[in-house]
Amino acid sequence: MSIPDVLARAQAHPQCTFLPTDSHIIVRREDERVPDDAAQFYALCGGAVLFAGSPGELTILRPDEVIPANPVIVGDPGDDDEVSRSTYLIARTSTGDLLSIDLSMLRNGRIYDSFHEVHGVVGSWPVIAPSFAAFLEQVWAGQGSLAYWLPEAGPPGRAFPDAYDEVDIV
Repeated sequence: MSIPDVLARAQAHPQCTFLPTDSHIIVRREDERVPDDAAQFYALCGGAVLFAGSPGELTILRPDEVIPANPVIVGDPGDDDEVSRSTYLIARTSTGDLLSIDLSMLRNGRIYDSFHEVHGVVGSWPVIAPSFAAFLEQVWAGQGSLAYWLPEAGPPGRAFPDAYDEVDIV
């Protein structure tokens, strides 16, 4: 399902709201770029609240809130960490947990669970989607149920690849 398809369906859903487009994501480093699917999303809307009031409520941040994740989550820019320094906040759950998107040229578009206890921790930092579009598709498929990346959302034993693994994430 494409970004426009997900947005069209979500706009008809009573628990989904969208903000007008009024800005764009600003990257901070020359070796970073906004992935095409995220740019397409922000060209169509300026952020969203999906499934408000449900266990899987999710806020896709406004473009001006898509900022480097490390200073917010760990209090340090993390310039020495090639992976975490290129992550930007992209979404927030109803419980305040954060998700990030990788804007590096190498890992461009990966979505990470950036819960404060796992963000930037080698071996414990899951890639919950290979792209922004794949992430939105998974969120939409859940229709507001428990966030798909949480262990209790199952299936039992499911594991996501680690952010520091050197494999292609599909």
